[in-house]
Amino acid sequence: SCGWDPLPAAVHPDPDGFILARAVQYLNQDSAFDDDLVFFFPAATFIHWTCHEDMLCYQKYISACTFLMTHHRIKSITIAEVPESYTDVSVMGRLWGIHEFHVAAFCQRIVNSAARLVKPNLTPEKLRNASGQLKSAPTAVEADRQQVLRLRTAFFSRMSAAQEDSTGFHVVCEQSSIRWVRVWFIHELASRGGPAPRCQDMPYGSFLEGRVPVGVRHYVVSHSWAANRHFDPSGEKLRDLAKILTRVGAQDNDVAFLDYMSLTQAGGWVPMAYLQYNPSARRHAEAYGLRVGVDIEERRLEQEPDMVRLSGRSDAQERRFRF
Repeated sequence: SCGWDPLPAAVHPDPDGFILARAVQYLNQDSAFDDDLVFFFPAATFIHWTCHEDMLCYQKYISACTFLMTHHRIKSITIAEVPESYTDVSVMGRLWGIHEFHVAAFCQRIVNSAARLVKPNLTPEKLRNASGQLKSAPTAVEADRQQVLRLRTAFFSRMSAAQEDSTGFHVVCEQSSIRWVRVWFIHELASRGGPAPRCQDMPYGSFLEGRVPVGVRHYVVSHSWAANRHFDPSGEKLRDLAKILTRVGAQDNDVAFLDYMSLTQAGGWVPMAYLQYNPSARRHAEAYGLRVGVDIEERRLEQEPDMVRLSGRSDAQERRFRF
């Protein structure tokens, strides 16, 4: 969504490239890939139709836009900035802008949520009062107000509560390729001690990936990290977790979500002891010619001699991680 209403049909909606430049800026900040897709409103739909078919396409878009934002896996960019010459109300104060921003805040990830003109609109006070704002917000066409309110009622009623949305849960697990750690492996790590493997270095058979099968109980573990690069270098947290899983009756083939082991991790330098405890990680340390204290060109790096650098996520893993 962009910072002001499209200009009349005879004028280009972004004649100076103001919106486009900021869209590119935020896409770059999010490290968007070149083959990612962008729904750029002026170019993606018929704003100013010239025939009956174009008008029907635009009406279909208006009816479907809320469904797109509430039921599909997308990310949003809100361009609240406006040119210095613009003196009217920005998108954050107009009917459609308030509606789309509110829906994005609850249903999607706003890429530029920390932007100076975006962040103040993400407060609980602002978000709770969206319906009240919509009833009085300025709009170019008054009939749009009832249409927006009707769309919100229709599509929000279709959305299941998060705690009851098993379909959405399974879709997230599958599309994000979440790795669920087997309880027996947690017990094994607790007995062994030392740092557990990151997601990419998990041994085959020690996890389930994607949807959790029927009959397998799953646990989600919330915890603080004990160190900057590893959540539990000593293994003490896993020993505590193993005791808790035993106490609640978790079976060996049940599974648990632990962020470091369930979501792919970035690359970087880790102590050599990590490889000693997790030999499967060697394929990520050696695949690109990386050895202790030496880079690809065999030049000495300013690192401790007992450190090794692991490769990070692949492009495919990076895409899944961001969503």
